[in-house]
Amino acid sequence: MRHDVEVERTGDVSRIRLRGWALAGVLAIAVSMTACLAPGAPDPTGHAPFGNLDLIAQSGAGIRVAGWAIDPDTTAPIDVQVKVEGQAVRDVRADLVRPDVGAAFPGRGSFHGFDFTVPDLGPGKRQVCVWVSDVGVGGDTRVLGCKDVVIQVDPFGAIDAVTTLANGMIRVTGWVADPETTDPTDVGIVLDGARVVVQPTDIARPDVQAVYGLGLLRGYDIRFPATPGSHTVCVVAGNVGWGSARFIGCSPVVVPLTDDRRPDLRLSSVTPVDATTVRVRGTVTDPDGPGPITVDVRIDGGEIRSSASVGGVVDMTIGGLAPGRHQLCVSAVDVPGAPALLTGDRILPCSSAVLGTPQRPSTATTGAATTSVG
Repeated sequence: MRHDVEVERTGDVSRIRLRGWALAGVLAIAVSMTACLAPGAPDPTGHAPFGNLDLIAQSGAGIRVAGWAIDPDTTAPIDVQVKVEGQAVRDVRADLVRPDVGAAFPGRGSFHGFDFTVPDLGPGKRQVCVWVSDVGVGGDTRVLGCKDVVIQVDPFGAIDAVTTLANGMIRVTGWVADPETTDPTDVGIVLDGARVVVQPTDIARPDVQAVYGLGLLRGYDIRFPATPGSHTVCVVAGNVGWGSARFIGCSPVVVPLTDDRRPDLRLSSVTPVDATTVRVRGTVTDPDGPGPITVDVRIDGGEIRSSASVGGVVDMTIGGLAPGRHQLCVSAVDVPGAPALLTGDRILPCSSAVLGTPQRPSTATTGAATTSVG
């Protein structure tokens, strides 16, 4: 004999009332309406099935149910029935190996376990009940248990830290997860209301995996540039399947002015080539751009000769000079960029070269040193 519980017997009003009751009350009503045995009720005939409901929990967008069931009249596996909101959704054979059950009930065998998922139920609160029908004589059905499960399908996560790095960079670390996948999911960074970065999680987070069981690559470590000043950084977790993307949180951050964003100009040599020509060599870079960077040489405080660096290399040949000693002042023109405490052209101390007599090349050290040839 098989008994079912129909919790939606009088339309929407009754359904709403039943859902509002405590779960224990609903279970008691179900048992009384069907003359079925409650989970821990004694068996008056000695023939009623029994078992245990080990787990009712969310799995993805569905619900996972696991446990075991035995009927005293057979050693063979028996069926269990799952109902969601009073509607039968699945009959499953309890035939998985459970050595612990076989050891606890000698002579019954070990093939009495069940573990399955009712998929794609979608978000919201669901009442799940598991039943076992009698096999052979007796006729009593047993309720193994009921549980209310709230299926949450939106992504979630945390911001661990928002910090600043050198050269106006912001670093954001944390983790995100989506209940419907164990694969990496997207993380979006919003800076002052504008999206600046979207990338998948790619950092192993065993701590998150241990708690939620949603895969190892749940962490993110994202770096991006920002102008000096106060900002608000927000993190958005991308969605998979049901649900929608969600803001994980926001954090204020202040990007300080960098100390020095002037070009980095370094001379390696100022060398006479002949009686009227001198060669200037070195390197130059600028934190605000890859170049080319304009390098100026002021001759004897007046005329300026200019040249553009090639791949960061400075190599200028300055001809048409009169024999004698000349002062050469070298500077690099600043590339406009982020504000800083120090901006503008990089001007090195002046060097000197004497033309018209044989000279031995002389090297100049970095930026601030003066090279003289004479």
